[in-house]
Amino acid sequence: MIASKHKRFFGKLFKISLKNVCSFQKLILMCLFVFLTAFFCYFKTIDFELTGLDDINFINTCAPAYKKGAVSVFIEAFKTNCCYNLWPTSYYRPVLALSFSLSDKIKGQSVKFAHLVNILLHCLSSVLVFFFLRRYLFDAKVSFLAALLFAVSPITVYTAAWIPGRNDSVFFINFLLSFIFFIEYAGKQKIYLFIISSVFMLMCFFTKESGIIIPFVFILYSLTNKTFRKISKIPVFLTWAVSIAVFIYMRKAAVSSASFSPGMINLIRDNLDMFFDYYASVMFLRTPFGLNVTSKIYFLGAAAFLLTFFFAFFKKSGAERLKMSFFFLLPLIFIAVNIAGERLWFQGNRMYLPLFAVIVLFFSFASKYLKNKNEIVLSGAVVLITVSFMITFRSMDSFKNSLSFWSAIVKDSRLENITAKKFHVYALVDNGMISEAAAESLYIAQITNFEFPEINYLSADTLLLNRDYVRSSEVFEYLISKGQMVNQTTYAGAIISFHYLNNPEKQQYYFDEFVKFTGAHPERINEFLNNYAANLETRRTPKTTGK
Repeated sequence: MIASKHKRFFGKLFKISLKNVCSFQKLILMCLFVFLTAFFCYFKTIDFELTGLDDINFINTCAPAYKKGAVSVFIEAFKTNCCYNLWPTSYYRPVLALSFSLSDKIKGQSVKFAHLVNILLHCLSSVLVFFFLRRYLFDAKVSFLAALLFAVSPITVYTAAWIPGRNDSVFFINFLLSFIFFIEYAGKQKIYLFIISSVFMLMCFFTKESGIIIPFVFILYSLTNKTFRKISKIPVFLTWAVSIAVFIYMRKAAVSSASFSPGMINLIRDNLDMFFDYYASVMFLRTPFGLNVTSKIYFLGAAAFLLTFFFAFFKKSGAERLKMSFFFLLPLIFIAVNIAGERLWFQGNRMYLPLFAVIVLFFSFASKYLKNKNEIVLSGAVVLITVSFMITFRSMDSFKNSLSFWSAIVKDSRLENITAKKFHVYALVDNGMISEAAAESLYIAQITNFEFPEINYLSADTLLLNRDYVRSSEVFEYLISKGQMVNQTTYAGAIISFHYLNNPEKQQYYFDEFVKFTGAHPERINEFLNNYAANLETRRTPKTTGK
């Protein structure tokens, strides 16, 4: 009889253990499926080239700094701007810089490898979303669907397909890890958990300047989840304060022009409009490139915001509403941070972390129907994930190369985006479309009334490349007469233009002016002109991007 009881006991224990093993295996398979879905969605970006916006700096311009010893590279990352002072920028993001230096040490200036790293970071982010939701909010099925939607959401294309967009995936990974360990600390009161959380928080600070708001985000979480009383306030707040102070000091020491002040707030119309633009894009699966906040976008953005409010609070208990209020406010907090800068294009990578919160709100509403095995809601979720995948898979082609990228921005911009048009001209030249580049650069110069020296020089240069020597000579002469962009290449461009126009008087005049400008011997000037002419012919041949 005792033996029989033992058999029943061990039988139940075996069944429980088997059930736990099966459950664990199921979770592993779900994680693997989420990872592979994200990878499959973005795998074709491995063969993409550079967009000509920041990625050239991180891959090529900063390469000399990456070649130094590992210790030296690490130290320099914290002592300089995110481009190791090889490119002028006020961004101080050592962790981002180190991610590119590590990539360079593994595979050199490989664009393919840089894209692969971006994909893997997005895959890891998607898996962490599943882990977080499964542990703290939803059951396995709901968490699985939510992570899949995050993995293929169209807004993620700006982070996963654009190489510098990894800044937001690295930031998100560190944020979520810091958040997870903070929640665990709040529940278990183990100091080592808080230390780990603080380390990942520091990683956030050094990845993106907006990271310094994270302590306040965690305080908000503690208040909305009734754990505020549990945390040891003095040591926790003191640690956070010291961490912020250290970061601000190091940032100021590395980038003297950098500061945190009310003057950073940039209340231009576009920065205020981005609230509607971002919400409309996340909720309605838009993948815009231009800055087109029309009355339609105002309506869609407002509707999207109201939908998040509905998802957060509809038919929920007081405790649930309080908990969801955190995720309702989270996107607003991180969108608000962006008023410190301005947008050149849509820059959906800024919505990578807010997307996570919006997905939480959506599935907090849908979860009760999914738990009840509502086939309509389940089918709707599957359709939403499928449609998102299809939009994302198509939209990422705009990041294929510099021409497709800048063409998308110029085409999608309702208003004239002069900076985008300028980069579009460079992309046209790189792809051998010289006549189109000349026409567009001249158009930009004309609509700006020749007020921008760089645009005027670009116009003269592309006209010269296009062998339109009459107009190139006119613009080069205009530059010199106005004292705009007066340098060796400006004089050389004027001389070459008049040479092909068979105008020896003007050619000799600008040659003499070139000699006066440089103080160099005429033979050295002739040598420079020969090299300039040879380079001109080289530039007329389309470039190929190394991979």
